[in-house]
Amino acid sequence: MNATVTRHVLNSQERSTPRVLDAVKHCVHNTYMAKRKKPISYHRLRAWRVHLGLKPIEAAKLVGVPKPTLSRWETGVIDLKLSNLDLISRAYNVSRADLIDRDPPKK
Repeated sequence: MNATVTRHVLNSQERSTPRVLDAVKHCVHNTYMAKRKKPISYHRLRAWRVHLGLKPIEAAKLVGVPKPTLSRWETGVIDLKLSNLDLISRAYNVSRADLIDRDPPKK
């Protein structure tokens, strides 16, 4: 649903129907996600953890954070601060540059 159609629907009498409200929410969410910029490639954090043979709970204990926090970092749900990236790099014995710029080597 493009912005013109959304504006038209919102100006019409149909604006309160659940179907229209869901479509508008979906459009707003997609716009937000398209503008959101992730500073690093979060998928590499998980790739390095898997490469090292660590389960999420084991990695979280090594890093010193709860497992849900580690999972949120790996999926990009919450942004990773530089200090936390340092914690992960020390726990995994991998440089910060490798964590964010390089995929782990193939086995």
